[in-house]
Amino acid sequence: DDEHTNVGAIVLKWPAQDYQLARLCTATLIHPRVMVSAAHCFERLGGLANEPLFITFEQDALFGDPAEDPEYLAIEEYIYHPDFITHIDEDDIALILLEEPVPDDFGIVPQDLPELGFVDTMTAQIDGESGMPELELIMVGYGGTEKILPPNNPDNFYSAERNIGYVTFQDLTSYFIMTYQNLDNAESWYGDSGGPLFYQGDEEVLIGVNGGLGLNHYRLDTKFAQKWIKDTMKDLLIE
Repeated sequence: DDEHTNVGAIVLKWPAQDYQLARLCTATLIHPRVMVSAAHCFERLGGLANEPLFITFEQDALFGDPAEDPEYLAIEEYIYHPDFITHIDEDDIALILLEEPVPDDFGIVPQDLPELGFVDTMTAQIDGESGMPELELIMVGYGGTEKILPPNNPDNFYSAERNIGYVTFQDLTSYFIMTYQNLDNAESWYGDSGGPLFYQGDEEVLIGVNGGLGLNHYRLDTKFAQKWIKDTMKDLLIE
């Protein structure tokens, strides 16, 4: 995927592997200094919680060295929802604050949050008898492209390129958009967590954050999601 330039990879140098660069998760820029991702990405850092984290918007996230290449942007802090408990929790959302705004010469435009209730409007075409007409949604992420389990958390080194795929709408809850894949569709894998889910209408609308391998996507069009995002950004003095 070379179109979703505001979707980036979270990377770090992994001490247990001689500080080799590794991809952690995916995130989407929603403000020049703020990105949205999944809470469980940071929960599973464990003993690596104090290691420096970086963002890159390059298509190959492991192309260089954060100490030398300006395409890697330092993360100042990450904040995940205070009610988040586990990987499958309903509050699986996090914000990332960059040390500095994304440079203008990167030419990257932040993604707008959806209108409140947008997903409900999107699915209003559901017919109680015939069910939902097949609706493809767009998933973007830096996840692995082979089913090789990582040797340890936070992730593996097998691939870290930004890819695009299409998943099919399955169901909707107050918190999640659920999708499924078939032989022709994409599948979420390690590293795709935190990445965006888009609805393609007249233009693409960011509607969710990838919750991981279960293809559940945290809704961004709800009052509680947007209130937490806006309140947290205000606390960070981000307007």
